Amino acid sequence: MINERLRAAAMAAAVVAVGFVGYALGTWSGPAGSPAAAETPVVEDPPAAPAPAAGTGRDALTPTEIAIARELAVDAALRAETTDVTGAPGPELLSVALAGGDGPRRAAVLLYDYRDDRLIKRVIDLAGRAVAGSFSATDRQPPPTEREVTTATDLLWADPAAKLLRERFHTATGRDLTARSDVEVEAQTVPDGTGAAAACGAHRCLMLLPRPRDAAYLDLTDLVIDLSTRTVVQR
Repeated sequence: MINERLRAAAMAAAVVAVGFVGYALGTWSGPAGSPAAAETPVVEDPPAAPAPAAGTGRDALTPTEIAIARELAVDAALRAETTDVTGAPGPELLSVALAGGDGPRRAAVLLYDYRDDRLIKRVIDLAGRAVAGSFSATDRQPPPTEREVTTATDLLWADPAAKLLRERFHTATGRDLTARSDVEVEAQTVPDGTGAAAACGAHRCLMLLPRPRDAAYLDLTDLVIDLSTRTVVQR
């Protein structure tokens, strides 16, 4: 009887000791299944600082500077005498980048006028909020925008020449091409052309680079999308 009482007292003391250590270390969870009495606090990253309105030196343009440059580059007069890739009034915005040179920060805005097939460059004085220079040239074809690639893809998809895309897709994958989402499309501009595509270079033309999700790029180098005339040219 005495031994049993001693064993019971020893066990109770052990439980108390373990509980005390767990409590001291912040790990005691109480009865089975109950939440911990002390948990490690969750440390969250501090919120990101807001982007500055204006950059300094040769830093990349801030979102605010890009918005200012885009707004100032296309005034009412330019909008009235130009069209974009969809045929709507105003030039197609190609890019906005930090202009070179020392002095005040300036942005170079590249635009394309589909009415006259000319590339327009406007230099924006960001501090003065004014157009510091305006230039235009023909036969200049910078890389295409995402909207131009989408427009070119739309034109091909609606053209009889799309059968070549379907045939090459089937050859590469063994499946039928049934939806636009079956291929990812990139593109590059055609700086000059010959034969049926001789107008390319003066016109804004794209060569599409379609790629199925599980195959390599498909060869469509024999097709050119003339965005200026909105036609598909086979060469």
